[in-house]
Amino acid sequence: MRNLPTALARFVTATILLMIVSTLVLLEVVRRRAASRSSLCAMRLTQIGLAVHNYHSAFKQLPRAFSGTSGGPGTNEERLGPLVALLPFTDQQLLWEKISNPFVNELNGNLFQPMGPAPWYDPNDYTPWRSAPASYRCPASINPDDKVVSVEPRVVTTLAMPLDANGSSRASMATNYVYSVGDSLARAGIAIEDYDRRHAYGEMRGIFIANKKVSFRDVLDGISNTMMFSEAVSVADSKNENSRIANNVNGIRANPSLCLQVHRDGVTDWWDTGRGQRWNDGTLAIGGFQSILPPNSPSCLSELGIDEPLVSASSQHVDGVHILMGDGVVKFISNSIDCGDVTAPAVSQDSGMSPPGCKSPYGIWGSLGSRAAKEVIAGEFGQVVPRQTHSHAGNASAAGEMSVWTDRDGKVKLRAKLVRIIERKTVELEDTIGVLHRVPLNSLSDVDIYRSVMMSLQSETQR
Repeated sequence: MRNLPTALARFVTATILLMIVSTLVLLEVVRRRAASRSSLCAMRLTQIGLAVHNYHSAFKQLPRAFSGTSGGPGTNEERLGPLVALLPFTDQQLLWEKISNPFVNELNGNLFQPMGPAPWYDPNDYTPWRSAPASYRCPASINPDDKVVSVEPRVVTTLAMPLDANGSSRASMATNYVYSVGDSLARAGIAIEDYDRRHAYGEMRGIFIANKKVSFRDVLDGISNTMMFSEAVSVADSKNENSRIANNVNGIRANPSLCLQVHRDGVTDWWDTGRGQRWNDGTLAIGGFQSILPPNSPSCLSELGIDEPLVSASSQHVDGVHILMGDGVVKFISNSIDCGDVTAPAVSQDSGMSPPGCKSPYGIWGSLGSRAAKEVIAGEFGQVVPRQTHSHAGNASAAGEMSVWTDRDGKVKLRAKLVRIIERKTVELEDTIGVLHRVPLNSLSDVDIYRSVMMSLQSETQR
């Protein structure tokens, strides 16, 4: 009994130490998971960069911020964003073929012309709009505190595509990658007419200009110093101030910092659409960003509405965002990057504004957005994210790469990549929008059974 206090003290000490160690281990697990998600987000941004360069090699220009069809009913009003044009270069050929050809809804017989209707058209009628490719989504942007969508992938037990890949048309249409218009603000969301080229190339200073052609040779500041894409927290993932847009904020063209002030004072008028809500939409407020306010700042619409938004790059990472430079390099930019004077007027031909052709009033961040302002960025900026490479012993049919899988009857085909074979009986495939298909091995065609087994063995050998 005399040793009871000593034994109790030792027990309490051991318990406390165990709790401390468990907490540290848990924190390390959380940190590594966050780092893994962040790495995946950066890798997908790298893939977009590769797609942009392949597109430029094929067409001698960048995909336009606004593109598509116009001039009549059923058109998309030239509001398709650059992510649509990049589909064939991001291993989404099947989806691209559905969009670029006449499409018939098999349930109601509705016929749609090539390139589809407007991005905001009912995705349950025009189903190609329904689901964003998995490569256009950043898992780190999903806030676990906002139970809007599930972080876990959906699993189905058929080779056929599910009716709704994420259980929510709003969530499945979202994207977390947005194009850059640089430090443009005055009327930055307006499509440019042919007679207004001076406006386009004077006030529109980013690497993407609405519906106008831009190529890498137009980037006089150097493609390694000019941003193409960044991350954005989608309103489908998290309803915070980075994903929602304050409506009708007067005067932000003359003083962008008014957007910060409105959010500090408490927004009472929110726009009914949010950041990244539709992956196919080229509308600047939804699918683009500006290098004016610091990363992870709020977003606003001026009194001109979507014709003049002020929208920021954002993410759920700690203290910054990933950006894609014109040379394909991904960098991590801190929230504290030099943004110059955010109270300075935007670049515009209007009196009292910063004149077209001037250096960006918004510091290094603004300079990274402008393509031809003759700005020299001294020294390094941001942290370069190393590229992740994947080596396969085989060709396009190697494990982990997309290919077409067919059922035994030859009636159902799915473009997917092999994930694994479970207990030698079940094949797990991941399709182009991230849905996992777990089907019996013997339900596949003989060719695909043999191929899946060989790919699985090859993958195990490489480990």
